[in-house]
Amino acid sequence: MTVNEAYEGQPADELYQQAVHLMKEFAESKGSPFFSKLVDQFSTVTRTFSSPDYLPQDSDNQSQRTDDMVGGFPYTSKSYPWPKMPVSDLPMQPIVQLNLGTVGKILGTDFGTELLQVWGPVAPTMRELSVDIKHFMLRLIPLDALAEAPSDFLPDWRSASTGSCKTAFHMEIADDEPAAGNPRLQWGQPLPMFGSMQHLLEMAWSDHAIEAEEMGKDELIDVSIEFIDYLDPSGLTVVRNPAYIGGFGGQDGGEYDPSYGDDLLFRFSDGNGFFFAIKWTRGAKHGLKFQPAFTIRAL
Repeated sequence: MTVNEAYEGQPADELYQQAVHLMKEFAESKGSPFFSKLVDQFSTVTRTFSSPDYLPQDSDNQSQRTDDMVGGFPYTSKSYPWPKMPVSDLPMQPIVQLNLGTVGKILGTDFGTELLQVWGPVAPTMRELSVDIKHFMLRLIPLDALAEAPSDFLPDWRSASTGSCKTAFHMEIADDEPAAGNPRLQWGQPLPMFGSMQHLLEMAWSDHAIEAEEMGKDELIDVSIEFIDYLDPSGLTVVRNPAYIGGFGGQDGGEYDPSYGDDLLFRFSDGNGFFFAIKWTRGAKHGLKFQPAFTIRAL
């Protein structure tokens, strides 16, 4: 069963009500008026998200070059060539490609119509691989530019003599991850996502500080862990899919997850310790801006 088949045929509002029923059921079992009040508040705060199914890519099929994908063989052309590292001249690693028009329709937000790409640094060795975000490159390709024929350039980072990879990357998708060998992303229906345990605790301490203090920090944390675990079958709190658009961040490590915070566009984890996100902001002065963020396993 794919991730999205689990929701097939179930309207979003029905899934929401099922999750709220689980919340109230758990809160009643604890017999705490404070926690019941907290759960009622928590249940009203959702953000739209969508998680993908993963499809293989035919490198000879030019129509697939503009699909949403992680890694893979994204769109490049004479006008928008495969980017290279500024000093070493090594071809960069494709991290993600998103059609902002499609993503915007799913999330109900106007992100424009460009093709968004993020490319990651590549180095001869892990020691030389930069962890500075400025070495990630984000670019937007206008929709009309996609009429230009795709370039057939596809770098081969393997050594000619050994056949093994001779360069180092940040994103190394684990063999047992659904995106391994299946880079194309087919988004499922828009669904409501509830916050993580971190969001529940922040709500408790910011809006119900006196009652939270009376319960005690340790007990509140223990009950919150039980609560999130109880909701796990709903799939609307902690998202098990490595990739999703919209929703809440903080799926791994709460506030230490690069996706944590407001205005999340995209989140992905490679199964090997690389956690990646794209945030967006919209201001009167600078307009719509996108910013990549990541954390990485120790080098």
